[in-house]
Amino acid sequence: KANAAKRKVNLTWTGSTDSGSGVAGYRVYRSSTGLEGSFTLLTTTASTSASVQAPSGVALWYRVTAYDVAGNHSVPSPAVRAVAR
Repeated sequence: KANAAKRKVNLTWTGSTDSGSGVAGYRVYRSSTGLEGSFTLLTTTASTSASVQAPSGVALWYRVTAYDVAGNHSVPSPAVRAVAR
């Protein structure tokens, strides 16, 4: 879920579960070219939310992956679109 704010986007998601070594954290990715575009790593967090800087008035797409201590990554979440104010 993405909520736009002044020059930032607040992202929240449902936590992942890992029956093996457990979830170590989440990686947040962003694309400026849409769903089919290239997503680049924006930030890493241990929580299920992130507040990221974004230029005002520009549509950007975000998605998240979970990772565990062994370095395994989940399938990316569906992308969400947000336009910071």
